[in-house]
Amino acid sequence: LAALVSGNADKARAVGQAYGVRPDRIYSYDTFDRIAQADDVDVVYVVLPNALHRPWTERALAAGKHVFCEKPMAPTEADCQAMIDAADRAGKKLLIAYRAHFEPHNVRARELIREGAIGTPQLVTSSHGRILNLDHQRDKWRAKEELAGGGSLFDIGIYGLNGAMMMLGEEPTEVLATWTAPEDERPEVSVETGVRWSMRFPSGAEAHMASSYAIQQNKHIDVSGSEGRLLLNPATDYYHNALYRSREAGTERIVLSATEQFTGELDHMAEVVRDGAEAKVPASMGLRDVRLMQAIYASARTGRPVSV
Repeated sequence: LAALVSGNADKARAVGQAYGVRPDRIYSYDTFDRIAQADDVDVVYVVLPNALHRPWTERALAAGKHVFCEKPMAPTEADCQAMIDAADRAGKKLLIAYRAHFEPHNVRARELIREGAIGTPQLVTSSHGRILNLDHQRDKWRAKEELAGGGSLFDIGIYGLNGAMMMLGEEPTEVLATWTAPEDERPEVSVETGVRWSMRFPSGAEAHMASSYAIQQNKHIDVSGSEGRLLLNPATDYYHNALYRSREAGTERIVLSATEQFTGELDHMAEVVRDGAEAKVPASMGLRDVRLMQAIYASARTGRPVSV
């Protein structure tokens, strides 16, 4: 960790001391552009609310830094494309922080599917839910459309959306969606509470998924094939994920070492920048997922399928 950016000087000072960050490498949002002169800063990790991803990615790129941006990439396709264009102009790398691509259970599930462990994958189901708690500071911005860009779909449904494509190795051709949870009556909430959607894939496989801010913690991905089934439950927790394989003979839990997924994604960013490795989570993936989520919203509004 080479530098910090924060609007809270006291917090930044405390974190900087804890991690050995030099005082002159602690920036405010007003002094951020000075990072251009910091030769020891290679990558800026943008973890701001979604609507702020584009402007701060563009500023980091203009300062001559590579960018690792949290998901979802941005609220709109236009924002995502502008970020990609800015990276191209700067000649810098732009990756999106899809941590599940480096989480051992998710990685092993994808490998097993590629190896034919469940035959031909035909159906993916997933549900991601949690309670939107406005007593927590971290949820206050998520409740505001102007900062979040979307509700439960943008925040947690994206795990199932991206996970289905990760497991199947293909992109959908059609989505069909509907709103599921009642509209949140709290005046502070301007995002959707819940949505359910299905996706059709070129191979004939289907995905049926849901996200909700009105149910307790739930984060699973289930892949069924002609010869078996893989269940990730939890699929996208920070530390306690689990993978199960079911076949005619029964169900077994596949035990893996608890490799740190956040270390994996940051190591990968370094490999891309330093060694020229091909990006596993490129900006084009972020653009694709935002395009699909906007199609899901369009389908939910109209009640009709949307070709993608």
